[in-house]
Amino acid sequence: MPTSRHELLTRFDQQKPEIQQLFDTRKFKEAIEPMTEAVQSFKVLLYELNQTNDLTTDMDGLLIKPINIKERFDYVEDNLKQYHAYLQLITLYEEVEKLYAKEAIKQAMKNPSP
Repeated sequence: MPTSRHELLTRFDQQKPEIQQLFDTRKFKEAIEPMTEAVQSFKVLLYELNQTNDLTTDMDGLLIKPINIKERFDYVEDNLKQYHAYLQLITLYEEVEKLYAKEAIKQAMKNPSP
């Protein structure tokens, strides 16, 4: 479990202004590509948190995940042109970042450094 911030979290922070601008200017079709990239990165992030590279595993079967992940993720994935899906994606990223921090603390408590 990495102790520093995951690069995919930083990457999404860099993408947010671009995606926000596309929604602000009502360029919904143009938002699909960066949203798709952000959704895929989120999925990788979530599965890495659960220490698996098998992205075909059902999200509900993961041990570490945000509440109602499957429904929320499906909504985002099915509505890439909608601003509310973007807001939901932001929330999911925030929740996973907190879960990463929680797991890092658990690991640190299990293996205290001398």
